[in-house]
Parts: sequence; structure tokens; C-alpha cells
Amino acid sequence: SHNRYQALNVGTSGLVLNNATQDTQSLLAGKIGANLNFTGQPAELIIHEVVGTMASNLQGLLEVVGQKAAVFITNPNGITCQGCGFINTPAVTLSTGKPVFDKAGALAALEVKKGAITLGEKGLDATAQDSVDILSRTTQLNGKLQAKNLTLTQGANQIDVKRGILVPMAEDGDTPWEAMETGSLGGMSANKIRLVSTEPGKAVNLTHLTATQGDISLTADGKVTLGDVQAKTDITVNGKDIDMAKQSHMQAGQSLILTTGTLRGQGEIRAGNDVTVKTSYLSLYGGKLKAGNQVLLQAEKSLTVRDTDISGHDMTLISRGGDISVSSGGDNSTAAGTRALSTISAVNTLRILSEQGISLSDTLINRAKNIFLAGNRWVDTNPHLAADENIELHAGAGINLKGLSLTAGKDITLTSGDSLDVGNVTAGNNLTLIARRNITETALSAAGATVVAPNSAALHSAGGQYTPVTSALIDLAFGHAPQLTLTIPDIAGGIPGIQLADKRAQIAVRNNLPVIQIAAPNSQG
Repeated sequence: SHNRYQALNVGTSGLVLNNATQDTQSLLAGKIGANLNFTGQPAELIIHEVVGTMASNLQGLLEVVGQKAAVFITNPNGITCQGCGFINTPAVTLSTGKPVFDKAGALAALEVKKGAITLGEKGLDATAQDSVDILSRTTQLNGKLQAKNLTLTQGANQIDVKRGILVPMAEDGDTPWEAMETGSLGGMSANKIRLVSTEPGKAVNLTHLTATQGDISLTADGKVTLGDVQAKTDITVNGKDIDMAKQSHMQAGQSLILTTGTLRGQGEIRAGNDVTVKTSYLSLYGGKLKAGNQVLLQAEKSLTVRDTDISGHDMTLISRGGDISVSSGGDNSTAAGTRALSTISAVNTLRILSEQGISLSDTLINRAKNIFLAGNRWVDTNPHLAADENIELHAGAGINLKGLSLTAGKDITLTSGDSLDVGNVTAGNNLTLIARRNITETALSAAGATVVAPNSAALHSAGGQYTPVTSALIDLAFGHAPQLTLTIPDIAGGIPGIQLADKRAQIAVRNNLPVIQIAAPNSQG
């Protein structure tokens, strides 16, 4: 049923659409007769097209009497819903587009070139409908929009109503400042929410967005600013830029995926399963990020975390083209007067990988099972790094661990493309130090527990010298390190003594080989 109007408004008393083929009872108007325009068959789709120049104002209920039918209201001049609602219709579409029909006369598409749909403070309650579609150039939500399955499409598009395919169109009229705006009293609540904005470079500002039974999917060609967003299952956001407002909350019952050019987060991000962030520039400030399973933070350029707590079962931070910096700074004192640090907590494995450098200054890294840090330039870690099993640090430039402590229940491997300065390092099993140039260690002493390797210790320096800073005994006796391998061009300062459990020692020094005072043999020779 295609109906054309010069103007269409609904007052507070409501409006009845007669879709009855026989006398029937209306909730709004009482008993009404059959629609005499029908020839025995009611409409399945009722289209109201405004062809005049005035916007539509919907203030009351619109009732379909008789057989249920989907309702389309289209007005290129704009539509305002101020407490509107619908009765006896499974699907509602509000659009500023123009209907396009196929050769058989069926609705094929809507062409949206201009116009805004505005919800007033009284909002729209469409929870009685199976689906609600808002198709317009822009949308302003000053009240609450409630539905079961909610779809919003903003921008100049031709929209295939059967397949949901969008084809961008030439715009008509002034370019809007924003594609979608949520006012202080606005928001959306539905079982599932789909939002697409094709307006290039125009902002989408959303808060109080809730999917009570399903997921939220948001795609925008412009900047997206998010306040409180919650979904029973997944949250997927794809935008040119994404800003999370200060003290905002984004929570997904299952997985959360953010894909953007630049992400700036100042709020809390939580997911029952995985959190995945893929961006060019990533900045997290003063918030929290928590995943029940995996955390993946991937930046093509730079990755910066400041005054933020990140936790998950497995965690990977990747920067393909810039540095990774996790730090604390600014006014971040707690109520007790102590300084709050950025915290990284991975239950199983923590991986931090950078094409450039890695800085973890003023960062608390809670004990993980395995820790793997690799940077093509430098690696600057926090004063205390501990893992239940293994620690690996790889740097294309030097590694400076002076005054720092590393502790692993199993193996520790340190690889430097330049020099390697070692502080307090304790490995429960194997310890491997590899440097292209110099290796400097504070001491190798079981008593001092500075560098301890109960199983084996291997030091490899390709082009520099090995410098033991202290004169302490290198204690690699039985029960501590039965195997010792030194492959070093030069040893500076001499080594006062090495204790070995057996004769499985390999020492290769190309230049200056000092005299090593071997300890007295034990009872087994």
C-alpha cells in the first residue's frame, strides 16, 4: 500500500491505519469498518511517502488495524519522533529517503540524499516490534530509542531494502556537522544494534548504548566518540578514529574488536573473552583494559599506554612501525599518597614486540608464566621482571639491565645486537646471554644470587669483550650449573675462579685469555 502526502503528522491522540478487510476493533479508535479500498486482500507493507516540503512530527501512537503490516514513513524534509510508537506492526522504518520501486511495483530501495531524523526527549519505544530501521542523512537522539533489533544507517546512500546493500550517492543540501549525535538524555537499547555511517569525515557521538541479548556492530567513515557501551555478546567498532570519553565504560560479554586509524582511550574496556585492537596510533590513558582470554593491541605506528591497567590470560602488544611505551606519569597519586603505576597482568604469556624500541618504565608487570620482549632497537624494562617459566629479551641495539632483577622459574635468554649489561638475573634452569659486542655482568655468584643458572650457562659475544664487574667467584658447582659455555673474543679484568661440577666446560677466547684459578677437585676427582 503506497500512500503519498503533502504533509504527515501524528498528534498525541494517535493515528489509525485501516488495514482491515472486515469490521474490527481498534485500540485507539474503537470499532471501525473494513477498508473499502481493498478487494479482499490486506496490505503486507504500508508506505507513507511525504512529497511536500514540510517535516513530519510524530507525537503519538500509530496503529495498524486489521492484519499486521510493516510500516514505512519516508520524508526527505526530516522526521521528528517525540514519544511516538506503533501498534500491530512487526517492522517499522523511518527514513528521509525516497522510495524506489521495481518493474513489478515492489519496493526495491530507498534513496537517501538529505534530511535528519530526530528523537525528542520522550523518545521512541518500539519494543513491541521485531525490528526498527532508521535510514537518514543524519540522526539526533535526545531521548531513548528502545527496540528489539535496531538498525541505523546514516549518510547519502541508496539502500537495497531486501539485501541491505549500500551504494553511496551524491549528496543533496548542506553537509551535516555530525552523522549521529546522542544528547545527554539520549541513548539506544535493543537486543541487537547495527549502525553504519557512510558520511565521510563526520562524527558519530554515542553514549548509553546497550544490546541486552546480542551484539553491537558500528561502522563509520568518520570519527567515533563512545561513552557507555554494553553488549550481551560482542562489540565491533570500525571507524576512522575512535575516542573513548573519560570515565566511559565499554563492556562485551564475549569479544570486543576495535579497528581504527587512531584510538584514544580514557575509560574502561572489558570483555568476557577476547579484546582485539588494531590501529595505526594507539593511546590508552588513565583507564583499564581487561579480557577473560586474549588481549591483542596492534599498532602500525606507535603504541602508548600511560597510567592504565591491562590484564588478560594471554597478552600481545605489537607496534609495526614505532615505539611501544608503557609508563606512569602526571598526577596519578592514590588516596593513600602512594604513586599509581601502569600495570600489565598476563596469567599465561606476555608478548611485547616492536619494530623500534620498548620502554616499560614505571610499570608493574605482574608475574606471568612466560614473558617475551623483542625490539629492533632497544628494550628498557621495569626494575623487577619475573616469570614462572621463561623470560626472553631480544634487542637490535643494546640491553641495559644494570640495577634490575630478572627471575624465571626455568630459562632466561638475553640477546643484544650491541652490548649487554646484566644486573641481577636468576634462572631456575638455563641462562643464555648473547651479545654482538660487550657483555658486562655485575657478578656470577650463587651466594649472591646475581646470575644463577642451576642447569647450564652460555655466554656468547661476537665482537666485544666480557667484563665481570666484581671479583666474586663464578660458582657453577654441581647442583648449580654443571655446564658452562663461554664464546668471547676478550675477557677483561680476569676471572678469579670458576667451580664446575664436571669437565663439561667450553671456553673460547680469541684475544686475551686470563689465567683461571680452577677450584680444588671434589671427592670424585
